[in-house]
Amino acid sequence: MSAFINYTSCVQIKRLFLLMGIKTIPALPKVNWEEVAREIYKEFIPDPSEIKITKKLKRGIEVLPSELGNDRRGLLKYKGRKVVAYIMDQYYRAVQGKHSEYKFHLCNCATLQQMKAEGRYKRYVVTQRDDGWFEIRTGGRRSSKRKVKMELCKNCERVLQRHGIRFTSLGEYFKKYDSYVPPNIRDAKAVEAIQKYSPSHKEIANKYKEVAKFRCLYCGVDCSRHKHLLHLHHINGVKGDNSHENLMVLCADCHAHQPRHEQMRSSFKQAIIEVKQLRKKQGIPQV
Repeated sequence: MSAFINYTSCVQIKRLFLLMGIKTIPALPKVNWEEVAREIYKEFIPDPSEIKITKKLKRGIEVLPSELGNDRRGLLKYKGRKVVAYIMDQYYRAVQGKHSEYKFHLCNCATLQQMKAEGRYKRYVVTQRDDGWFEIRTGGRRSSKRKVKMELCKNCERVLQRHGIRFTSLGEYFKKYDSYVPPNIRDAKAVEAIQKYSPSHKEIANKYKEVAKFRCLYCGVDCSRHKHLLHLHHINGVKGDNSHENLMVLCADCHAHQPRHEQMRSSFKQAIIEVKQLRKKQGIPQV
């Protein structure tokens, strides 16, 4: 029994069924013409290290002399920012109520220069507090931290007057004279999005052959290793009509047997011979 031919897979019988209106062609799977678009863009974001410095300056940072600079007018700077400098460690008796006898500094004035010469410069803290209140540590038996009001150093006032720098509060001072803009860093990010696109004829043919698993829908011959033998057929003869309902995946031989395609039997003669040889190898009868 195994030697008998399975005529249900015979090419000519399948074609006869089609002529009789008996459909034996498997449905061609649909293809969604979508692609994942990957767009790379650069986003400018604040440098995390700069954000950290800004936050610390609100509380106060103890600095080394080499870390504190000044601009051409003598205004104190720390890492590019205008700052206030003051002494955090104060004697208890120097704090009267909520007001300190110590002064804060905005300039590299004569007082700071003298303190630096005496080796006491390291006792200063820099901050960007703009409310006039400063956190200090008091010595003695009742050592503790507290916030006190301070006034501007007289020597700093002279420097500011000399350069015509005027303001009514520290908030106004920083707003008018601290022009530092923290640098940003570039962060490359990729965004993926699915979008529809219009494929070329070659893309359409390749994709439909792929979804048909490189088999002819008529005879079932497997052309996965001989893809040049597989064609994309337009049922209505309009090659520009790539609607799903108008497309079929056929081998060269079955394509040549479609209505008004007789000329293909000579132009694709060699391909048709190869298809028939392939059918024979795959056990597809053709009587």
